[in-house]
Amino acid sequence: MLKSVYIDGCIFVNRNFSPLLRSIETAPDKKLEDALEFVKIGLSAREVKLFAYFSCFILCFLSLFAALLALVAGFGFNAVYVILIGMIASIAALFLIIHYPNSLVAFEKMNSIGYAPRLIAYLIITLKEDPNLEKAVKFAAENGVDHMSEDLRRLLWNTWAGRHNSVGEALPVLGQKWGDHVKGLRDALYAIRSSQVEKYENRRLDTLDRALADLLENIKTRFRQFANSLRLPVMFLFMFGVMIPLIMILFIPVFSMMGFEIGTAEGVSSLLLLILLGVFIFSEYILSKRPVSFSPIIIPRDYPGLTTPGRAKIMGREISLGKLSLITALFFALFSAPYFAGVKNPLVAQWGTYPLVLGAFAGTWAYFWFDTVERIKVRNMVQQAEEDCIESCFHIGNRLMSGMPPEEALTRVSEMISSPDNKSYLGIVLDDTVKNIRYMNMQMKDAFFDAERGSLKNVHSGLIHGLFGLFANSMERGVDAAAQTLIHSAQHFRDIRKVEESLRETISYTTNMTKLSAVFIAPVLCGLSITLTEVFITVLDQASAKMQQSSVDGMGLMIMAAPKLGPDVMTIILGTYSLVLLLLFTRFTAILEHGDDEVRIKYEIAKSIPRAVLLFSLTLFLGRLLFANIVPKI
Repeated sequence: MLKSVYIDGCIFVNRNFSPLLRSIETAPDKKLEDALEFVKIGLSAREVKLFAYFSCFILCFLSLFAALLALVAGFGFNAVYVILIGMIASIAALFLIIHYPNSLVAFEKMNSIGYAPRLIAYLIITLKEDPNLEKAVKFAAENGVDHMSEDLRRLLWNTWAGRHNSVGEALPVLGQKWGDHVKGLRDALYAIRSSQVEKYENRRLDTLDRALADLLENIKTRFRQFANSLRLPVMFLFMFGVMIPLIMILFIPVFSMMGFEIGTAEGVSSLLLLILLGVFIFSEYILSKRPVSFSPIIIPRDYPGLTTPGRAKIMGREISLGKLSLITALFFALFSAPYFAGVKNPLVAQWGTYPLVLGAFAGTWAYFWFDTVERIKVRNMVQQAEEDCIESCFHIGNRLMSGMPPEEALTRVSEMISSPDNKSYLGIVLDDTVKNIRYMNMQMKDAFFDAERGSLKNVHSGLIHGLFGLFANSMERGVDAAAQTLIHSAQHFRDIRKVEESLRETISYTTNMTKLSAVFIAPVLCGLSITLTEVFITVLDQASAKMQQSSVDGMGLMIMAAPKLGPDVMTIILGTYSLVLLLLFTRFTAILEHGDDEVRIKYEIAKSIPRAVLLFSLTLFLGRLLFANIVPKI
């Protein structure tokens, strides 16, 4: 979504304001141009910079206009803070817009390099049965959709065009280009190339096995080093994003009570906005250093059976996702209407501006939940199918080696991975394959991959396509070759899965601490700040009334000034801060664990919002209940 908004914004500004921007000169930026070329979003460096300059100017203009309006109309807020917030926002927009393509490159490379173990596995499995390197490279290139696979296809074309004498000579080029991003890939490709000149078959097979093993071990080592290096940066994020600002806010009522002129709504908002920008930029920096792990499962928007993109299905009808989120937010926010209308009621006074915060949480949850609830089910189904596929390869291979016909082996394995009353997703695929062979008289490859009737037509998993592609290709050399290919495939991809699980366990400690900060600690501290402010105001009101009744000199009240930031305004500010901090931290931890997996990121956010708002609400309710009983009646 952010990517499409960014592209649309660049196009809109350059198309509609080109007469104003034509005279602006932009310096060449090789790094930005290379980033735009890599991500292929159809924009030039000049268009991006003009969009950044225009956004910066608009934000500055709006802040100055709002400050002037505040001075002239006397709206009651400090114009200096408005200008400060505008300056912070404009500088942040300028920086983030220009550097956004570089962030896209980092995530694109993270996803692309994640295919490295799979690519090496395809090469090794194919070469074990047929030492034709060109054929192996062709298969690996055809079964990838990432930038590395594109480079592999380009390398193959360059070989056919005569730019390289052979594929073996060209293969190290890929290692040189991507070797800096994933250590061990260069060595793995050299090992595959050197296996071609081994004189003995057992040494050739050992060299191929060592190529994948060394690559996986290198990935584990680098990821562990990265996880160990995260402790200090994550502690920094926790301290400066959660603890320090919220503890400072906790003491605002105390300082205000002592007469210090601090804690205005504009000042606190400016401080928290600056902290959020710092948290975002620093978290992006940490994520840019994340080494390769493994590629996420990508569920396309046009997957069969899914709701139209940008819409949500409610009671069988599709409605706009944006409208649903807005309606949800407004529904809860309307409960604050009596408070703003000045209704004198204890319950209304207790609610205050809290429904506005609740509406913000609810609207955000509705957007992320309904955008991912269907796709996460498909993703989990595909993920389970991939696990079943790896195990199925081993069992199909064993049955083929025992002399069982391929169709019968597929049927038996389909029954094995399914329960009696519920057919698994992969079981359905295997059954459809057998039907195509028996009733449509198809060859094995067509039974899987035929454009109209193939069993994998609607299966969006590169792993499943790749493994069954290896199976179908090896069937052309005979059943024994197919059995060996399947067993080798299961062995290598089991190793890859074990490393993937190991990496998630390695990073889980760090991510759990960050999730705890966003979902539990920040909402509780925000709620405590609000209730503490209410307590001080209550105490001061009671003390003031008692002194007036006792005819005490009003001079004594000067050292007990009420906080300038009331609980209602603080509820809005801290509630919003808690929500944005939750979004930033949850996105940060989801990318650390799962890579740039859009569905998983949004789903994790949707799961964390109810927990956070529940803790925020409970803290407010219990805090008010507790302090109401312990505050003395003066």
